[in-house]
Amino acid sequence: MSAPQMTVAIDDGGRTATAHVPSLVATIGLRGDTEQELMTRVFTQATEEARTARRTIRVSVTGVDTAPMYLEVDPDNTMRTVSAPPRAEQPARANVEAPRRDQPRPPVKRTPVVQVSASDPAPSEDRGQQVNMETEPGVEHNGRAPQPTRDFGRGGWVTEPVPTLRPRPVSSAPAGAGQGAEEPARIGLRGRLNAILNLGLAPKAGSAETRQRIAGATVARPIPGFSIVTVANTKGGAGKSPIAAALNEEIATYRGPGSSVCVDVSDVGGTLPKRAAITPPDGQDVNALIDAAAHGTIVPAMLSQYLTRQPRGGDILVGSSGDSGAAFSYDEAAEVGRILSDHREILIADTGNSRVAGGWRWATDHADVLLVPMPLRLDVDVLKMLKFLKARHGAAILDRTIVLITDGPGDVPGVEVPEIEKLEKLGVHRFARMPYEPKFASGGPIALPQLLPVTATALSVLAAMVVDLIAQSAH
Repeated sequence: MSAPQMTVAIDDGGRTATAHVPSLVATIGLRGDTEQELMTRVFTQATEEARTARRTIRVSVTGVDTAPMYLEVDPDNTMRTVSAPPRAEQPARANVEAPRRDQPRPPVKRTPVVQVSASDPAPSEDRGQQVNMETEPGVEHNGRAPQPTRDFGRGGWVTEPVPTLRPRPVSSAPAGAGQGAEEPARIGLRGRLNAILNLGLAPKAGSAETRQRIAGATVARPIPGFSIVTVANTKGGAGKSPIAAALNEEIATYRGPGSSVCVDVSDVGGTLPKRAAITPPDGQDVNALIDAAAHGTIVPAMLSQYLTRQPRGGDILVGSSGDSGAAFSYDEAAEVGRILSDHREILIADTGNSRVAGGWRWATDHADVLLVPMPLRLDVDVLKMLKFLKARHGAAILDRTIVLITDGPGDVPGVEVPEIEKLEKLGVHRFARMPYEPKFASGGPIALPQLLPVTATALSVLAAMVVDLIAQSAH
């Protein structure tokens, strides 16, 4: 005889669950004020079932972020995971004549639904709870990469023939990602079970946590030399600074402190300082760094006086204050790039709104990756800017371009499809999406732990796209 079977479905809020209890021949609702309280109630109920049956019972648990997981629960409160689902008990075969089609079918017996909270001593009749089974959106990408040669001066890019590369979706785990993907889950339903029951359940394949881990392994992969990621859109308010600041921190999270630096290369200092979790002090800007370099070689200890380290290890270098009366020039941007190329792996350039400005032209001339935030608004013309860059640098710049569609309250849904079709016709073949993020829209500081979970996942995948494109350029 097979073991009694209890099934539990936890909703997306982690506060309620429905459980089919064999001893009650009923489906009950379980509630808790916290996730831990709910999970304690679930497994208390499972232990009670094992004691009532005086034998081990099988329990299957599902939730919105996991495939079914299977447990065995003993009367002494011992629990363990099993890989196979519970087998339904099969009745003994008997020579029973099957009913004919013209005979009426017996009525179906429906089980009552009752509701139980964490504080209730026993089940009581009530209404059932509906379980929300929505899935989280994902982010995918594809494309090809160029092979440029570096020149920090006014000569701009000298492009070599660009080989065609196969698309590399981030969802495919790179070398070395397998071990991290198999580590016990830390978030979602499986993470809660691991924390409460001291289990070792790995995250579900395809879950948000798995996608973040695979993306993180991609971000940490080796890259060639020094690279520049330029965040550009000539429309103000397109989200350049929050994307640049968040991407800088995301890359540093996986590549280590001091691996990346975000620099404001606009004519006169933009909003980057307001987006930094740790505000840069006055006087620590691009002009001060250039002046210091004019008096001698910049060593790491000296460089730290001009950069502001953020919580995850990324650095911020604010733009020119404009006190000199002159705009930040092409040559000044080139000098900042030269200095930082000796000390950092990745420079993320936060640009201004004028495509004739020196800093903007330097950053787009030397972009290993061009990241273009694109709000879905009628007043945003990404196509015009990319046509200008294609005319200036040739089609190769589109091979290293990522258009990031950003969601916001002022979106015009009808804009997306025709704009993407135009960009694809122009030669852009990498697109990603960033969901609406209140912290980005607030205009204030950005700390990664405060971002929405769906934003964190999208940001990890975006960082993986950027680093993957940089790494491909070495082949």
